[in-house]
Amino acid sequence: MPETAFVKVASRSAVVSLSATQAKLAQLPLDAKAVVYGSPGSGKTTALKALYLAKVAQDNPDRVEAHEVLAIAASREAANQLRDELALAYQGATSGPMARSLSSFAFQVLRHQALARGTKAPELISGAEQDLILKQILETASELKLD
Repeated sequence: MPETAFVKVASRSAVVSLSATQAKLAQLPLDAKAVVYGSPGSGKTTALKALYLAKVAQDNPDRVEAHEVLAIAASREAANQLRDELALAYQGATSGPMARSLSSFAFQVLRHQALARGTKAPELISGAEQDLILKQILETASELKLD
C-alpha cells in the first residue's frame, strides 16, 4: 500500500524582494495617487501587494482596515488571482473582497444605490441571455416597422 505524506510548502508571497521602484510605491502615503504601468511580469502586482500589506500592517501608525482597501483588476480571472494572493499574504479575515474587476465594482455601486433609494436592484445576466433579449428587441422593432 503506498504511503501518503503531507508536506507544507512555503507561500510564494512569503519572501519577496522589491526593486527600488516597487519599494518606493509601497511607501506611498495614503492620499497619494500613482499610475503604475508595465508589461506583463514586470512586477506591478508584486508592488501592489506590497503597498496593500504596508497600509494594513498592524505596526503602521497610518494603518487602514483591510476592508477599506480595494484593488481593481482588469478581468474577473485577474481579480480572483489577486484576491487569493492578497488573502494569503494578509492572513486575516476581511468583511469584503480585497480585489474586484471594474465591472464587479460598478455593479456593487449600482446595487448599493438602488438599495439606498428603495428601487429594484440591477441584475447580472449572461452573454447568452443578453443575446436573446437583443434578438427579441430587434424582432419586435422589425415587426413594428411600417412600410
